[in-house]
Amino acid sequence: MLNDLHFKNSNWVWIDCKYKYKPANSYIMFATGIEYLRNSKNSHDIRVNKIITPICLNFSIGKSYIVYGGFGMYGSFNLSQKKTGDIKPIPFQYGNYLNLGGQVKVNSRLHCNTEFKLLKDKIASFEYMTPASPGDGRQDEVLEYFTIQLGLTYIFLNK
Repeated sequence: MLNDLHFKNSNWVWIDCKYKYKPANSYIMFATGIEYLRNSKNSHDIRVNKIITPICLNFSIGKSYIVYGGFGMYGSFNLSQKKTGDIKPIPFQYGNYLNLGGQVKVNSRLHCNTEFKLLKDKIASFEYMTPASPGDGRQDEVLEYFTIQLGLTYIFLNK
């Protein structure tokens, strides 16, 4: 099945999802490139992080996909579709709450069931924010802002 997953960007590596909570007919993606801007005392502190980020995708009918997100300690995420057909980035709060014009609780960080449309030759993107991780010497920093480009353009499932 992995040979049936096509993508352009070599920075994205796709493997079969072996997680306990893996949805049926889904794959897991490991993002190897995360760009983020730290909101710290130095507002110009821009870095490129190499965190391995798992993202489970559950394929459903009509190119409407459900994202089973999970960033470990980083919290949950959400994706939505603009009226123009583009994927709209949605920032959200740390933990099990999504900011969708209100507080919407999800089951857990591994189960934020979010449907979104994926159009041909479009790359989805989203961003999220989280408090500085404890124990990394940066507890004084309030937020970290992450933006991830998902290589979802050439994905299809060989049923």
